[in-house]
Amino acid sequence: MSTTMIQNGETTGIYEFRLADIGEGVHTATIARWLVEKGQKVALDEPLVLVETDKVTAELPSPVAGEIVELAAPEGASLSVGEVLVKIRTHSKADDNALSKASTAETPPQATVSSMKADRMLGDVPQAQDTVNDSPMSGQTAMVRATPYVRKLARKLGVDLLTVVPTGKEGRITEADVLHTSQLSEQTGQEKSKLNLQQQATSVPREERIPFAGIRKKIAEHMVHSVRTIPHVTHSDEIEMDAISDIWQKAKKAAASQEIRLTLLAFMAKAVALAIREYPYINSSIDEEKNEIVLKSYVNLGIATDTDAGLLVPVVKGVENLSVLEIAQQIQSLTEKARTGKLGLGDTAGGTFTISNMGGIGSQHATPIIRHPEAAILALHRMEPRVVVRDGEMVIRKMMNVSLSFDHRLLDGATAVRFTNRVKQLLEEPEHWLLNLR
Repeated sequence: MSTTMIQNGETTGIYEFRLADIGEGVHTATIARWLVEKGQKVALDEPLVLVETDKVTAELPSPVAGEIVELAAPEGASLSVGEVLVKIRTHSKADDNALSKASTAETPPQATVSSMKADRMLGDVPQAQDTVNDSPMSGQTAMVRATPYVRKLARKLGVDLLTVVPTGKEGRITEADVLHTSQLSEQTGQEKSKLNLQQQATSVPREERIPFAGIRKKIAEHMVHSVRTIPHVTHSDEIEMDAISDIWQKAKKAAASQEIRLTLLAFMAKAVALAIREYPYINSSIDEEKNEIVLKSYVNLGIATDTDAGLLVPVVKGVENLSVLEIAQQIQSLTEKARTGKLGLGDTAGGTFTISNMGGIGSQHATPIIRHPEAAILALHRMEPRVVVRDGEMVIRKMMNVSLSFDHRLLDGATAVRFTNRVKQLLEEPEHWLLNLR
């Protein structure tokens, strides 16, 4: 809602910028960081606030130019769709057309998210409470393009913004620019820095308290809801990976020529999609409101990705219709977006089955938690040479453990084992399905 008045030939109004409905079932968002402060003048599309949902971090731009009158909530607060985020006083020359619009408009158009890019994910740099008193800026410093957060950081580190080389968009000084300048300053006074470190070492607190908020809290809430709702059962098995690994090694060069990073995960994803054709309940969910089981003919694979912000799960859509190379390309693109904080809401929605690849860390076994409302999740563990018995003789093979957690309301143990056996067969005898692949 906005209010309008005319004074000295100018139209002045208070614009209430509300949290927009950004779809994908997102009804609330948490204020991660304000990028403006009360009394600050803002331009059209200038970033106002960084908000977090359980899926992405988004930077919301100003829909109007004007002066910040009120920030509706503090950092860390959660708001629902439709609640006021910030109030902005607008100024413009009055004319007949503007007066007509001002007199007839009851509510402004609902704000939408025009940019899903964030300067950085919350938590990249520890955020201590700022205790530096704000002081009036000089004329030259005021002309520097930097958000209030960056200005406060510069004051805290003793960095003169006039000495900082900006690398941000349109000459904006970023947090990284301030940190880089601060590091250069420290290098010129190494002896003083060493003394300061020695003094600090004697007073380092033995505990650190970090706010349990944002994406980390949302992940926790989803995990708790899943465990409370779904009766989890985990089945483990091991797969001989020599055959599929040989094909992978030979195909990597051809994939690289197309700038695609081919991984074993892409082969695993395709094998899972093929096995789901035969065991559709693995790819189902329960509609608890309608008391119905939903069987899905499409396979949207979530790829659990470890990031600095926590565990994110981008989704590769329509895996049943993709080649191994196309799957690899999708995984490469989505995981890169996840690790750089550039995932959009559509990138994490619509999953029907999830794969969690923990082999790179060195895992042997796990009981992965199902991503509600999906029916199952498959964890992949470390591939390593082991002594196994084949045809009565001990031989060395590349072996990988897998763990399948499944919803016992939808799947019996026998179905889960048969599904895992089929995935195992497809990977141990890849020549059969690769020849018939469509």
